[in-house]
Amino acid sequence: MITGYAVISGNPTDAPELPTSLAHHQQCFEHVPALLTADRAFFTLDNQQLAHDLRIGSIALPRQGPLDASQREERHRRAFRRAYRW
Repeated sequence: MITGYAVISGNPTDAPELPTSLAHHQQCFEHVPALLTADRAFFTLDNQQLAHDLRIGSIALPRQGPLDASQREERHRRAFRRAYRW
C-alpha cells in the first residue's frame, strides 16, 4: 500500500526524508506507525531520537559503520531482527 510518494531530482541523501514520511503517516492514519524500519541510509541520531520521541513501538534503523558492543547487542535483539527483516 502506497500512501504517498515524491519525485526528487538528483541523488539526495535519504535521511532527511524520514521525518517527512512519519509526519505524512500521522496525517493519513492519525497515529504513528507501530513499526519503523529502513535501510542504513535513513539512520541519523536525530531520526532515531525522533522515533523514540514519537513512541514508535519497534524501531529498526541500522547504523552505518563499525558498531560498539551496545549497538551490536541492540542489533541482535529479536525485536530488531524481526522488524528489520519485515
